[in-house]
Amino acid sequence: MRGSIFIVALVFVLPAEAQEPETVKADTVVEVERTSDRAIALGKKIRCPVCQGTPISESPSTSAQDMMKQLRRLLDEGMSDEEIIEWFKARYGEWAILEPSREGFNLLVWVLPFVALLGGMVLWRINISREPAAAVSEGSTSDAEEDPYRKALRDEVDA
Repeated sequence: MRGSIFIVALVFVLPAEAQEPETVKADTVVEVERTSDRAIALGKKIRCPVCQGTPISESPSTSAQDMMKQLRRLLDEGMSDEEIIEWFKARYGEWAILEPSREGFNLLVWVLPFVALLGGMVLWRINISREPAAAVSEGSTSDAEEDPYRKALRDEVDA
């Protein structure tokens, strides 16, 4: 008799308890996934001090993993993305951020490649437009104006 009462109690009690933790668990999993995605996205903006060109979210080094743990702690504390980036800048310097800010001296990093490309295209265009004129002027030289070394070389080859 005691066994059947226990089974009946289990049938009525377990379904109510089982549904509640699953809902809480699902919400927690979604929140953890969002935090994890956010941590990875932020980790891609911060440079690994060991690998130097690799973000901390992709680096296997222990220092990068420690930085990712700190980043996750800051996210758990409720800091915004900008606050976390500023925290890493204050702690490790501007160097720690993979994407330099677009102000001050760092503006050169963003502008200089385009200026160099534009300047190269202008110089190329000027060079292309001058070539035909140079070829015509070379072909029109007479033997009298020819370099003495060239003249001696031609005379020797012709002989």
